[in-house]
Amino acid sequence: MIRNSQLANKYPQNEIRLVDKQHPSFRGALDPKDSSFQPFVKQKTAHTSFAQRCCCMSQLGSLIVDQNGKLLGADELAEALFGFNDFNELEVSQIFDEDVTALYSESDHRRTLRVSMKGGVGQASVRSVPVKTQTGLCHVLDVHTIDSDDLSNSTQVAPSYDGDIPTRDLTCNPGSSGLADFSPYGLVLLSSNFDFVEANQSFFNITNLNAEEATGRRWLSVLSLEESQELAKSLVKIEWGSDSTVDMECLLISPLGNEHWVQISGRRVYTTDDDHGYVLTFEDIDQRKRANVEIQERASVDGLTGLPNRREFEFALTECIEESRTLRSILAVLFIDLDGFKEVNDSFGHNAGDKLLKKIAQTIKTASSRATKVARLGGDEFTVLLTDVKRIEEVKHFASRLGILLQQEVKQGDLEISVSASIGIAMHHKLIDDRRSSDRIVNDLLRHADDAMYAAKHAGKNCYRFYGSYNDSDTRIRSLQSADKLLRDISQAIRRDELNVAYQPQVNTKSGIITSCEALLRWNHRVEGAIAPNSFVPLVESNGDMGELTIWLIKQICKDYKNTLDSYAYLDGINNHLTISVNLSPAQLQDQDILATIDDIIHAENISAKHFLFEITERTLVSDPAAGQKSINWLHEQGYRVALDDFGTGYSSLAYLHQFPLDEIKLDGSFILDVQSSQASRTVVKSVVDMAHALELRVTAEGVELESHLHYLREIGCDNWQGFLMSPAVNAVEFITLVESSLYGNKHETSMQQSVG
Repeated sequence: MIRNSQLANKYPQNEIRLVDKQHPSFRGALDPKDSSFQPFVKQKTAHTSFAQRCCCMSQLGSLIVDQNGKLLGADELAEALFGFNDFNELEVSQIFDEDVTALYSESDHRRTLRVSMKGGVGQASVRSVPVKTQTGLCHVLDVHTIDSDDLSNSTQVAPSYDGDIPTRDLTCNPGSSGLADFSPYGLVLLSSNFDFVEANQSFFNITNLNAEEATGRRWLSVLSLEESQELAKSLVKIEWGSDSTVDMECLLISPLGNEHWVQISGRRVYTTDDDHGYVLTFEDIDQRKRANVEIQERASVDGLTGLPNRREFEFALTECIEESRTLRSILAVLFIDLDGFKEVNDSFGHNAGDKLLKKIAQTIKTASSRATKVARLGGDEFTVLLTDVKRIEEVKHFASRLGILLQQEVKQGDLEISVSASIGIAMHHKLIDDRRSSDRIVNDLLRHADDAMYAAKHAGKNCYRFYGSYNDSDTRIRSLQSADKLLRDISQAIRRDELNVAYQPQVNTKSGIITSCEALLRWNHRVEGAIAPNSFVPLVESNGDMGELTIWLIKQICKDYKNTLDSYAYLDGINNHLTISVNLSPAQLQDQDILATIDDIIHAENISAKHFLFEITERTLVSDPAAGQKSINWLHEQGYRVALDDFGTGYSSLAYLHQFPLDEIKLDGSFILDVQSSQASRTVVKSVVDMAHALELRVTAEGVELESHLHYLREIGCDNWQGFLMSPAVNAVEFITLVESSLYGNKHETSMQQSVG
């Protein structure tokens, strides 16, 4: 570390190297003849500067480097953190393990970088601010949150910026209070009575106050009375000489009535030898806060209809079950499936189908004013939850009236298609005596309502049917037989060779080359024809029989790989191995025997684990987080990678990104639907991608159907994408053909051919 005595010998006594910045005073080998820095070269004085008094507020160390990476100066906190002895020969590459060239490159637009510190200090996020001087362009590097234990839990992450950050000319503000005015954080110094003393420009920008409006305690007008009292009470509790800080998230209200979220951090400081005050840091977190709220809202809402989604419906049903356990009340779950919807899509196109779904959703919502929750589960399936039911006649009347309202006529030209609804109803009136878990009751109610809906289909459609003792015995038998028959048929499907595997391509966003695929199970019933996975997989899972299907799936993938997919590695222009994604259910992830069997099958075929990525949903982790983490760790030990599927539709997406050792996230297609028309959607998607990259996770976007979707994903740096814009899921031979086409830029022509075929 450079000592004052060294500086005194090197420079005249009246040119102590102090450069006022956001918090600390800079020290280093800055050229005293460079007039660009003269406003920041101070005379010796008994008084400390505003920036120096702010020094103790931050976990930031700051450095000044030139265009070649040579260190020109550092603040006191950086000196303490990095243990500097001399600046003359030190370069920034000697501090960081990572390449930080981009941070002080004049042409590169990047301004933040996650790096590792040399000497085992930990990791940090570094942000660069270009600064013009008369001797050339320099850069101030702010080092955020050095943490050797758990950086992922830190909230002090450097802000990210879109586009260019204009360079700042230090020569144009000779009367400023120093580099503190160039900080993105607002800094304000208060007296011991909380009166305003001084602040940097960012404080005024964030609060929309001016110096006159902030005088005395008038600056508190931007806070609510409750928040200002809480802040003051917390600050006065800080002991003298303590390093403790007060941290609060507050909603600022400007004089014009605009609302803005900020993070306020406060600490007690000495303002003179005999007095103390407080320094507050205002960090603008409005965009991040609102993006997080948007993510949580989108995680609970169906993107097309605006109704709650499956996750939100199950959550509401679980809450009602918990509340009703102490009451003798009756719950009713109605499962609604449209009759004739497939014909509308096939005849008039998906736009007409989407328009119909929106109309149906509004009809159900309007008709269900007394319902606790109305939701869209997906496709043309809707659910309604009725609570505090007194008599079964109430439910019968509601279902009958709803069925009449849902009868629709869809016309286009001379063609007219009639649409109606088949409604299945499951009821529960003995919750007080039910000792099953709430999750089990939720699953059973939805499954029973689904069975009753199929009974309504078999009864001729456009009607409702109850499940269980509320129904007539004949219908109950048919409903139970429907589920039992499906389970029997799926157990025989393997022997009858009715199952197959389809592969949906996943494309590298930057190169346009197919680099991976998702393996999807398909069932072509000998009588019923193609049966969608969501019609049989949940039933098989709830019955505990997914193990046999999964083992068959892994064996078939290995067979396809050996016979066809292995040719991927020999195509010209391919510089990486093919990755095949496979879904694991909650029961499979927590079953070590199944995981071991999967591993044995793959190794018996001499296929490397690097070719497999296992996808799990957040529901998988919610059911048993400890077991989930143990299984993910085991998969990693065997060489497999793990992705979090359907990101944004689960319970608490953000929490799992740092709690579990994941390699990738798959952004749910509902997020991509309206990035073309919605600025909020674009902000959410970009925030997710930036956050994932900061945590060193790759991102694959699902449901990409339009060129505008792909253009935006390229713009924000999303790693991979999949969707009908490239191709639906195809067999192994067709997949390799798609890969070859992607190498030569013919992906759209091939996609059209596959869609027509």
